[in-house]
Amino acid sequence: QPEDTIAYRFTLAEAKSLFFNVVGDRYNAVLKRLDGNDGTLFSNSLSSSDMHSLLRMDAGTYELRLSPNSRDLSSTLGTYNIQLQDVSALPILTMDTPAVGATTQSRLSNEWRFDGIAGTRLLIDPRLTTGSNDQYIYWSLVDAYGTVVSSNSKWSSNDNAWTVVLPQDGTYVLHLHGQESSTTARSTTMNVRATTTRTAGLQLGDV
Repeated sequence: QPEDTIAYRFTLAEAKSLFFNVVGDRYNAVLKRLDGNDGTLFSNSLSSSDMHSLLRMDAGTYELRLSPNSRDLSSTLGTYNIQLQDVSALPILTMDTPAVGATTQSRLSNEWRFDGIAGTRLLIDPRLTTGSNDQYIYWSLVDAYGTVVSSNSKWSSNDNAWTVVLPQDGTYVLHLHGQESSTTARSTTMNVRATTTRTAGLQLGDV
């Protein structure tokens, strides 16, 4: 029989930006504030997709509840994993310096933060992924308000660098995770660097 609902409660003494990663098999994940008027902050089915999101949260008490979502009561529930991270404590991403994200399961995530200036053009370049049987990786760039600025994916050794222009000044989070069904270990190298566009004149007949 599926397990009973599992509830985790936590209290924030002050407002914080938190990055949530909730992955699992055949669970529903619901985050609610127990005091105040915020109500439900998210509600996701972990059977169709895992949950990765940055939330700006006020001081208060919250509850993350996982409940079985299988319609077949004889089905065996899979495992789940919860990562709850303070954005201000994430490792800093240094431009043009390879950053390595390693996890015990490829579907788990890695995050880095950096401060950016509006109009800066970045080249986000996922490099080598090793260890995982499934070589798909997915990344997203999120601003300080939780809005996804850009996202893309990469398969194996395929070259799939992506250019992004930062829309505003502030803190950004680069998020990375593997295929949602992949539970083998993974190590992925990411490289991010600022780029410039050089304009030059061209005359007819120039080579």
